[in-house]
Amino acid sequence: MVSVNPFSPYSRSGVLVRRAVARVRRHLFDRAYRRDRRNSDGIRADALIREVTPGGVALDGARQVAVFAHFDPTDTIHPVVRHHLTALAEAGFATIVSSACENLADDAVAAIGPEVAAVIRRVNRGYDFGSWCVGLTRFRDRLGACRRLLLVNDSVYGPLKPIAPMVERMAGDYDMWGLTDNYNGGWHLQSYFLMLERPVIDSDWFWAFWDRFQFLERKDSVIEAYERGFSRQALAAGLRIGVVGEYFRAVAAALDGGAAGDSFSDRQRAMLALEPANASHYCWRVLIEQLGVPYVKIELLRDNPARLPSVWAWRDVVDRHAPDLTPLILDHLRRHSQRRPL
Repeated sequence: MVSVNPFSPYSRSGVLVRRAVARVRRHLFDRAYRRDRRNSDGIRADALIREVTPGGVALDGARQVAVFAHFDPTDTIHPVVRHHLTALAEAGFATIVSSACENLADDAVAAIGPEVAAVIRRVNRGYDFGSWCVGLTRFRDRLGACRRLLLVNDSVYGPLKPIAPMVERMAGDYDMWGLTDNYNGGWHLQSYFLMLERPVIDSDWFWAFWDRFQFLERKDSVIEAYERGFSRQALAAGLRIGVVGEYFRAVAAALDGGAAGDSFSDRQRAMLALEPANASHYCWRVLIEQLGVPYVKIELLRDNPARLPSVWAWRDVVDRHAPDLTPLILDHLRRHSQRRPL
């Protein structure tokens, strides 16, 4: 007979303990969330703007527009971000860079100017959704011709290949789509890349969402209210929602292994079987090699929070798809990581 450690997180007592801890955490979160909401009342998007610099790409009449959320603690724009902005321009997007660096260097703005429609320097509040709110509020009256709106941020390295074919493939079937989804805290699209087609842009709930936006200071508050909330409202509005790297397909392929599979410890496999995981971390290689997601998360390479052994293969994967990007990633990791780059 096999004995079960009663203190194991996978035993019955372990499950009960985890549930009790989750209830306490939820109670503490609810209190902090309400306080964050109260402290954010009355903050307007236009009051956070410090400067708007026009770029070389025409925004009026643009049929594809991207709002790019940017932040860099050194008040500059790293070449790896410039690679991303160039790829968006090549895919036909007029990009509004909404930077949470109010002191963003003038030479950094000038360097990206020819490839973007505008650069906004704003007060750092509200995280990426705050940047998107500021960009959309500032240029709302100039989006009349827009048929496709992309909300994207700088939390990823890539793209590893042109995104135009993926955009055209997904656009015909969905009103709103993302690259990956997550079931932690309820199903939602992960917000680092959200594509919105015309039915979303024309919908009342979309603009009401931004009109009611509060510039929350806590990251977990923003995730609950806006990352998860955005997907919840889209579902309630009856939109057709799609995912390029759907969660269950990604997890099944990653656990199956194979040439593009991922290796896991026994504990990591158990975690994937028992509770929702972050597929953009656990399944990063399957997402790129099998499901067509052209990005890898910066946090994964910089911090590897789940201690996944497969992360050490990132250079081989990137070299196969975008070799010119590898030295940019290495430089970014050296500048922004306290750990030795993988």
